[in-house]
Amino acid sequence: MQVEQELLDKVEAKLNRQNALKAALLVPFWCLPLLVTWYWVFHNYGKAVPMFLLASGIIIGLAIRFHGRGFIGTFSLIALIAHLLLVAAATLSGLLLGKGETIWAVILLGLYIGGAWLASFLARIQIPFLEQRAYFLLAEKTQHPSAKRWRNKWFLALPSMCILSASLLFITMIGLYSLDEYNRGLAPYVAEQKAQDTLQKRAINVTPASLDKLSTKEALRHVYAYSGGELISASGHFIHTYPLSNYKAQTILKYLIEHRDNVRAKFLLGLLTEKEHGQALIEEAADAGDIYAKIHLAAQFACYDKPEIARDLLNRLRKTTRETHPRGRINRILSIGFGQFCAEKDYSPVSIEYVL
Repeated sequence: MQVEQELLDKVEAKLNRQNALKAALLVPFWCLPLLVTWYWVFHNYGKAVPMFLLASGIIIGLAIRFHGRGFIGTFSLIALIAHLLLVAAATLSGLLLGKGETIWAVILLGLYIGGAWLASFLARIQIPFLEQRAYFLLAEKTQHPSAKRWRNKWFLALPSMCILSASLLFITMIGLYSLDEYNRGLAPYVAEQKAQDTLQKRAINVTPASLDKLSTKEALRHVYAYSGGELISASGHFIHTYPLSNYKAQTILKYLIEHRDNVRAKFLLGLLTEKEHGQALIEEAADAGDIYAKIHLAAQFACYDKPEIARDLLNRLRKTTRETHPRGRINRILSIGFGQFCAEKDYSPVSIEYVL
């Protein structure tokens, strides 16, 4: 069989570049990022996880092809085992299927076999047609000297690859497991923060420019929302939860007092600041005719050992007012007794009836 010397020299150079040990020592460092990428795909694109059986085979095969520049079967064997170790690590880490995803086992097996075949096929360089006769003479008719070199011995390359791959993959698995545990521990705080962010997005700004756009009734309902954590409709029905902020509730009330001279706002601000200087505001609101301020001041007599005066004043107020909610407030105070009223007076919650 006559072959041009130029082709023989060309193939000879290629055969001498083969380095199975180099490929075996470097492919584990490809398996590590592949497992991390597999983990990322699992958490972000669960449905695509099975396709990584194919993708990982392609990448491993190309990595061995690039580093080893090999033609012999040892390179295919390295690729097969490296791919198997990677798939085993992914399986042990629970990454074989996305969360909640299902797939037929035969399809999964087919994807694995396809990935393994691709890894094996791509790991070896294919001889161009024009160089096949030269390759036959140099490497198949007789064993080429490059196959006898230590760096291309399978019993040296394969164990090296297995030990290094297993070690790196094991360390990576521990790292990913630790990351999962950290994320699980962090999840409640993240969920709470998201809930708080959602609440904050629902809340209104309390700048004068923003409050100018609200009616007084709407502004008072937001006072109740900031004070009690629930936004209500004009009819008193629950709409959604709301962030608590005593400061913002007071800011709205101060705006209503300064810009609209609202009597109810004076009473409510007095309730929220009663321990400081709120009593004066409540008295001002009562003098200006706010019925709830009058009820509050009347009931206060009971807190100073004068329940008869409190009861008498409340009965008079009940006779003189025709509004449903204030009469209901008086009836509740009289029916449950003054003890609860006096106990609540120290922190004076904003009642829903005050803002309807």
